Amino acid sequence: WMPHLAPSDIHVIFDSADKLRDDDAYKVVITSYDMLRRLSCSRCCEQEDPSAPASADGNYRACPAESCIVSRNSGWKIIIADESHKLATSAMGTDSQITNAVRSVCRRADHVVFLTGTPSLNKPFDLYNQINMIRRDVLPSTRDAFGVRYCDKRKVPCRFMASGFRYDYSGLCRSKELHLLLRKEVMIRRMKTDIAEQLPEKTRQVVRLPEPMQCDWPPPVEIVTDDQGNEIERKRLSQFHRVGIAKSGMVAQWLLEKLGSLEDNIDSANKVVVFAHHKKVMNR
Repeated sequence: WMPHLAPSDIHVIFDSADKLRDDDAYKVVITSYDMLRRLSCSRCCEQEDPSAPASADGNYRACPAESCIVSRNSGWKIIIADESHKLATSAMGTDSQITNAVRSVCRRADHVVFLTGTPSLNKPFDLYNQINMIRRDVLPSTRDAFGVRYCDKRKVPCRFMASGFRYDYSGLCRSKELHLLLRKEVMIRRMKTDIAEQLPEKTRQVVRLPEPMQCDWPPPVEIVTDDQGNEIERKRLSQFHRVGIAKSGMVAQWLLEKLGSLEDNIDSANKVVVFAHHKKVMNR
């Protein structure tokens, strides 16, 4: 999808050993949220004042740590953050180190793009950080003001607080206003119906297997023991659980036959993803 990029232009950071060096000239750098936090200095993982620039010229504060990934901001042209709903907004005012690290690097980039497939239809408070990192002039200047206007801020009892109450931002108000604001300023929403023609046709197939033999069925009650063999507890298995274990052998055999046929076809680039629910079935 980007034919002008060579494999040598892309760098993936798996751990601290893959951190960027001064002589690196990669065009694309890929890493996880947790690795971004680890490669950012403690100062960049702190909460920044969202309303004040770092210096008189309007630029954000420079990072003095040479090993900090944020300090390489002069080379960051665009930041693309996938699963951006993980950048949650804390009602207590102090966000996680991951959120702060992402905020630090995003505010020093020329362009920022957030991707998520998780809508925040009834709890827009978590949108505050995401939108504020993209455009600071769209929403109210503080998260509390955003909570008052769009999240139905209210006082609720809380026995863990010295005051005996806390503020709750999990509501929603002025939903039409917020939706129009987001669609006009920062959000591009794509529904499945919008891209359905670009997706391959879905094929559904039901594979009927022989009925499991009597010896394949687990007992209705599972006895859990410790390392010494002493009984700890007894668990009653649901019928769905028992059926899953009973047919797991035949399912595994069917999958191995299918996977073997794929391996035999050297030119085949097909991949198989298997979803299962019970651990005993997956371990089979």
